[in-house]
Amino acid sequence: MNRGTAIAAAGLVACGLGTPCAVNGQELEIGIIDLYGLNRVSARQVREALTFAEGDVIAFGNGERPTFLTESKQRLTRSPGTRLPWR
Repeated sequence: MNRGTAIAAAGLVACGLGTPCAVNGQELEIGIIDLYGLNRVSARQVREALTFAEGDVIAFGNGERPTFLTESKQRLTRSPGTRLPWR
């Protein structure tokens, strides 16, 4: 697999925000989204595929994976030129 085609940063963001350390009912503000390993896709393309952005406040509710993470992953996998490492 060519790691240059992976969007690892978005995966790390999604994995990091979905970790069990988040407490139910906790709200967090996204301060920064770092992207790296982008050789075949642009940062703009990745940011457009994400359903969240810097400055958004996100809430963790019932202990399940937040919908915005699932939707972002689906949108990223449909983006041309991307290969996500956690498929």
